[in-house]
Amino acid sequence: MGDLKSGFEEVDGVRLGYLIIKGKQMFALSQVFTDLLKNIPRTTVHKRMDHLKVKKHHCDLEELR
Repeated sequence: MGDLKSGFEEVDGVRLGYLIIKGKQMFALSQVFTDLLKNIPRTTVHKRMDHLKVKKHHCDLEELR
């Protein structure tokens, strides 16, 4: 795998880490849940993501490192 780009972006006052994967900025869903959407049930978020056809990318260990 080539060099991955990463960084941080502030979203609604919360600093979230991201990776650029296949040219798209991707945030860690676990961090979004714990830091940004902490008062919204996960099932609600998942249902809305499915309704909006939000694509998920499961990172392998090399991408996370």
